[in-house]
Amino acid sequence: MCVLMFMLLVLSDFSAAYSSSHLLVKQNSSIVITCPFKVKSLPIVWLGPGEDKLTTYSVGTLISRNISAYSRIRLIGNHSNGEYNLNILNVSMDDVGTYQCQSVQNGTAVQRTFILNILEKPKTLSNIRFFKFETKIGIPTNIAVKVKSLQVPTISWTQNIGGGRLGVWTATANGSNIFLLRSTVVEHFGQHRIKVRNDAGSIDLTIKLLLIEYPVTVQPSNAYCSASTRVNLVCQFATEDAKGWQTYWTHNRNGNFIKTLPGFINGNKSTLQISFCDYREEGDYICKWKTQFKEYSASSFVRANGPPRITDTGHWWEKQNIWMTVDFYSVQEYIVHWFKTDNALAVSRRIRISISSSIVKLNYTNKMIKEDGFKSKLCISNFSSNDITSYSCQVVNIYGSVEYTFEDYLLNNTFNQYAYGGQSTEMYTTQQDIIDMKAAFTNVGIPLKFVLIGICLVIVVITVAIASFWYNNQRNILKDSTSKTRMSMSMRT
Repeated sequence: MCVLMFMLLVLSDFSAAYSSSHLLVKQNSSIVITCPFKVKSLPIVWLGPGEDKLTTYSVGTLISRNISAYSRIRLIGNHSNGEYNLNILNVSMDDVGTYQCQSVQNGTAVQRTFILNILEKPKTLSNIRFFKFETKIGIPTNIAVKVKSLQVPTISWTQNIGGGRLGVWTATANGSNIFLLRSTVVEHFGQHRIKVRNDAGSIDLTIKLLLIEYPVTVQPSNAYCSASTRVNLVCQFATEDAKGWQTYWTHNRNGNFIKTLPGFINGNKSTLQISFCDYREEGDYICKWKTQFKEYSASSFVRANGPPRITDTGHWWEKQNIWMTVDFYSVQEYIVHWFKTDNALAVSRRIRISISSSIVKLNYTNKMIKEDGFKSKLCISNFSSNDITSYSCQVVNIYGSVEYTFEDYLLNNTFNQYAYGGQSTEMYTTQQDIIDMKAAFTNVGIPLKFVLIGICLVIVVITVAIASFWYNNQRNILKDSTSKTRMSMSMRT
């Protein structure tokens, strides 16, 4: 503490020279932030993000024990030569923020500022991966999609169904960490796929071109519904006589077929009513009119306004730490809270809470559709028997909330089985279609495939036993019948 106060007093007595730079790092990786100053007479001071302002991380090789990242901080370099570089291990969202190294060189107080951000793969503004554009034959169609990315993304065509002349993609800054992706397609209608990539990963997007000369329209083209409302989609075929034409609707999500739906047909109109919808009603609804030789279609995109949806949970023990994770899906902005029993948890030296993008699976009538979602993690370091109680994760948006509880007996079983053996295990519970999240149970025991094999063997043994009993019984009946016949013949003789 005395060294720190001396350094601050020294820095305040000199003129200053400042500079800054931006750093990007993948989550769960490590980074070394290099301080450009080499000072032998005075130690380098590192500052990092605190609750409301910069806080002292280290003075020379002395690391502050008051920071939550204490166990993941190292000071590396040739200290005798004045090198003190900050090494952060297993970077998480908690490490995002501003860092500074400070010192004195030739009588001048100097500092270098670094702004650290987690690099995530690109994503669209509304997490939609299916885009529709109207086109005319022989006229270039302009394609424009906005994505979020901390880096300038690269874009590649990955699928071109049916041909067409594909243009070059460009990415132009269109706001803070937002890029407008542009290209063109000529002489084609149908479906294309593109891949948008940065250093953290990539996403696949589908581009659907609709020929506007088609005589089919669907109104509204975009609709919103909730569990307490209905949406009517009206598909009109621009012909006076629709006799001989077959019409039906299909429900699709991200280009994946889900099911076929009938509409209410009245002349050249087909009306589809969607009632009391949640995430399972989201997607594209395509209306088709067809004969043996022709087919016309148009579509509408339906978005559900509703509370978040928990899709998966997991917990495991690793290196004296207990981990709990919750995967969830939410279209609207959300807030995540973690609780120990009924008390809200906050980040500390032993407690780490993070939120990151994740691919979740949504259950559409027993068809699992991948979608962009989120994952929240809770890590409790040096977990002991005193920490065993229930922990809950609550996800809230403007339409409601959903909560999952990791019951104390689950954590107790995990602690007793793996804490003393030094093993690591991971357990998951799929939350699709579970109404009461608190009643969900994580199964820890014999793997399911061995249980099924055992059941099958028991069934086979029982079947063989029954067949053997029936066979022996029939033989005895046959013997009795034969004996009686012989006795009867001997008596007649």
